[in-house]
Amino acid sequence: IKCRIGNLKPDTAVLVATVKALKYHGGVSKENIFEENYDALKDGLANLDKHYDNLKKFGVNVVVCLNKYDTDTLEEIDLIRKHCEDNNYEFAISSAYSDGGEGAMELANKVLTIGNNDFKFLYDTDLDIVEKINIICKEIYGATKVNISDEIMSKIKDINNNKLSNLPICVAK
Repeated sequence: IKCRIGNLKPDTAVLVATVKALKYHGGVSKENIFEENYDALKDGLANLDKHYDNLKKFGVNVVVCLNKYDTDTLEEIDLIRKHCEDNNYEFAISSAYSDGGEGAMELANKVLTIGNNDFKFLYDTDLDIVEKINIICKEIYGATKVNISDEIMSKIKDINNNKLSNLPICVAK
């Protein structure tokens, strides 16, 4: 929405991940998030892949940035780095959390050296509201079918009647 309103065309998106978040998405409880768990970390990489694929749908370059913490082990970092290399993802580590600006230099240099892109929006704002919702749900969330309640259809009708149907759609799950 910000890109549409501000007429912005980003060159690169930085997809920030942490070891803790990847393990959490791999099924580890918050209480056990600091324990090494390579199976959960591997499983959590599916979440990273989905976000990467979603960003690529906008035609932008993507850099995966591991936001490194002192609790991350070298083995965990290497597992994520190897996954990114195996999938041809641009990858950088940022330790800005503990090292300030110097800790973000690898990421900054990676972003500066990445090539041009073909930025595009996921949908045209002139499409029908239901069609825009369907595109977002199917392309971003992986839905096969979207059910819209009568209550929501009534609200969509109000939006159409007020000639606001050309606005971008924001979906929060």
